[in-house]
Amino acid sequence: MIKRLKRKYTLFVMLSVTAVLSIIVTAINVTSYSSLNSQLYDKLVLIVENEGKMPDFPLPDAPEEDPEDPENSDNPEDPGNPDNSEDSGSDSVTDTDQSTREEGTETDDTQTDSDDKGKEEEEKEDVRDSMSPETPFETRYFTVKFDTGGAVLSVDTSKIAAVDTAQAEEYAVMIYSEEKESGYLESYKYLRGTTEDGSIIYVFLDATRELKSVRSFLISSLVISGLGIVLIFIMVVLLSDVVLRPIIESYEKQKRFITDAGHEMKTPLTVISANAEIIEMENGESQWTEGIRSQVAKLASLTEKLVILSKMEEGVKLEMNEFSVSEAFFDTCEQYRSIAMSKGVSFELAISENVRMVGNEGELRRCITLLADNAFRYVNEGGLVSVKVQKLANGVEIRFSNTTSGVERGSLDRWFDRFYRTDLSRNSDTGGSGIGLSVVQAIVHAHGGNVRAHSDDGITVEFIISI
Repeated sequence: MIKRLKRKYTLFVMLSVTAVLSIIVTAINVTSYSSLNSQLYDKLVLIVENEGKMPDFPLPDAPEEDPEDPENSDNPEDPGNPDNSEDSGSDSVTDTDQSTREEGTETDDTQTDSDDKGKEEEEKEDVRDSMSPETPFETRYFTVKFDTGGAVLSVDTSKIAAVDTAQAEEYAVMIYSEEKESGYLESYKYLRGTTEDGSIIYVFLDATRELKSVRSFLISSLVISGLGIVLIFIMVVLLSDVVLRPIIESYEKQKRFITDAGHEMKTPLTVISANAEIIEMENGESQWTEGIRSQVAKLASLTEKLVILSKMEEGVKLEMNEFSVSEAFFDTCEQYRSIAMSKGVSFELAISENVRMVGNEGELRRCITLLADNAFRYVNEGGLVSVKVQKLANGVEIRFSNTTSGVERGSLDRWFDRFYRTDLSRNSDTGGSGIGLSVVQAIVHAHGGNVRAHSDDGITVEFIISI
């Protein structure tokens, strides 16, 4: 139980960490690739708009001139400037006002077109400002122009050495025939545009270095994440005892209490049973002594099951030997023939011969008894109890089934919880304690197997054991 708890804790933590790291690594790499793709697209747009040439980038701003510099001959405040006289200034203002009024109408007509062109120029300037002045010297590209009929007009490979004219034309014809606007061809990102004379131009930008950088970043992030997951796994394994210590201590105390209480209860139960027999010998049997013996037997059985369950969950190693599963089932199940006849229940056995396995025969017989008791306790009147045993390639499969008055459909694995009962047939009036199936599950797990319960039609309940 403790080992299973540690495994589940470790698995949950590692799945959570792996999921979070995967999301982070994916987001970072997607963002990196998107940023790279956007930068390459901006370069292509500039080249296409400049009809196949990378535009010149402005040099860094020159230092501002000192307005107080006496050598500045253009200073309007210079008294030696002949244009600075009062008369010439007056005439200039008059002429300017007159020319402004004369040109006012023309300015209004072209204002809209100027604004549109200004916005486009601002956008281009923003793109250029986001790039380095070294961009024209670092960019490797080639261009191919087509006429409206699809014939190649010109090929320019002067800005790249890795592609010759014939190969450039082959790339462009391939993309033109597929009528693609943009995308990647090998390590080249391309974009289609139209020149002022109506020609179609394809620009291919060499993205080898950028894509290699993205791949290197992806590999590095995956390797680092993998190493991080391994380190976290080691830390979780080492610290799981510390984190789960309160739960482990509580569980250990609970198991010790059940074991100790079980042993302590055996003596008073034995005394009560002996006293009931003495009373019957002296006064004869009565409903009172019969009730005492019935309840003592029920409590003794419950105590025994709790002790067995506690030992199983403590991880006590069972003595394993090879034995005949077929004989164990035949011997145990034949004892229930009389019970089936008295209840008017059909009892079918389909046990394959010579089925053998390595395990603890005594505990397996206990498991068979508990499942048979459960089946005959809850089977409906005139119903059917069926037992099937068969050898599989990887082990043994055991199936116990019985009809009942009605249960919920689907998985019934909650029945293996301690003291679990439903509101229908699984109630204390049938004599069950709600602990037998928990013992069955513990015995099966001790043999490295699995057990599950289900009902397909809400009438037949089937327990399937795979060992």
